Amino acid sequence: NYTWSREETDQLFELCQRFDLRFIVIADRFPTSRSVEDLKSRYYSVTRALLIARARSFDEVAGNPLVKETFNAAHETERKRALSALFSQTKQQERKDAEVLAEAKRIMESRAANKNVEEAVAPTSFPNAAVPADGVSPLSNNLPSSAATHPAAAANTSIPDTLRMLKVYLRTHALDQMVQAVTASAGIRMIKRVDQTLQDLGVNLKPKVPTKAVCAEHLELRNEILTLLNIQKQLQNKEAEVLANRESSFTEAPTTPKRSNRDIDRPFVPDMAGFGGERAVKRDHKRKTSGRFDAPPSPTQGKRPRKMKASD
Repeated sequence: NYTWSREETDQLFELCQRFDLRFIVIADRFPTSRSVEDLKSRYYSVTRALLIARARSFDEVAGNPLVKETFNAAHETERKRALSALFSQTKQQERKDAEVLAEAKRIMESRAANKNVEEAVAPTSFPNAAVPADGVSPLSNNLPSSAATHPAAAANTSIPDTLRMLKVYLRTHALDQMVQAVTASAGIRMIKRVDQTLQDLGVNLKPKVPTKAVCAEHLELRNEILTLLNIQKQLQNKEAEVLANRESSFTEAPTTPKRSNRDIDRPFVPDMAGFGGERAVKRDHKRKTSGRFDAPPSPTQGKRPRKMKASD
C-alpha cells in the first residue's frame, strides 16, 4: 500500500500498543486524517504479512484468525451503514420488521414439524446395523476431531474459570474477579488496607484505561502491597513477642540473685570440742538473762581485818 509511509505505520503500531487496539481513540490521536476502517485495514494487513513472513512454514500460522480471515474495509463500512439505518428507523418500520420476523419464525416451525412427521413415517433402511468389534460406532468416525476431544487451550492462569466459560467479557469485570481471586485469602480489613495504600500512592482503585498491560501491572502492584503488609504484620508480632519475653525475664530474674537453702542464716552453734567444754558453758551462761541461775549465789564474806604495822 503506497498510500502509507514507514513513519505513519510505526506511529500506528505504537498507538495500537498504547491504546490496546481501540481504533476510535487511535483515529483521534493519529496525526493525519484517516478513517477508522483505513487504520484497521493497514494494521491487520501488516500484522498478517509479518506473521506469514516470520513463520517457518505457512502451516504454522494457517490457524491464526488474522491469516484465515482478512479484514474487509468495504464490508465494515456497509455493516456500519446498515446498523445506522437500523437505529434510525421509525416505529412503523420496527413493527413491519417484527411482523416479518414473526412470519419467518412461523414458516420455520411448520417446516421443522413436517420434516419430523416424514422421518417418523419413513421406514428405517438399516434396522439392525452391525456394530464393529472394537465397540466404536461408525458415526463417530465421521465426527471431526474437535468434537471428539476438547482441544487443550493455553488459557491464562490468572483468569478465573467463570470468565473462561464466557469467552467474551468486559475487561473491567474480569479485573474485579481477578482482584477478588488474588485477595481471597486476605481478610476484609487487609483488603481495605491495600485500597488505602493505593490511595496514598495516588493510584486509582480501578484503572481508567483497563488494557491488558495496565490490568497486569495493577494486579502485580496489589500483590506487592499485600505481601508488604503481611511482612509488616509478622514483624510487629515478632517485636511484641520479643518484648514480652524480655519483660518476663526481668520479673523472674531480679537484680539480687536468689540464695539457696544453704545460704539461709542459721543460729551459731559453737563446737564443744574445738573451744573447750568449760569455757563454752560459761559463755552459754552469760547469754542467759541475769537473775536466772540454776543455783543461788554464794553469800558474801566479811572483810578481813587490816594488819597493823609496827609503827602503829
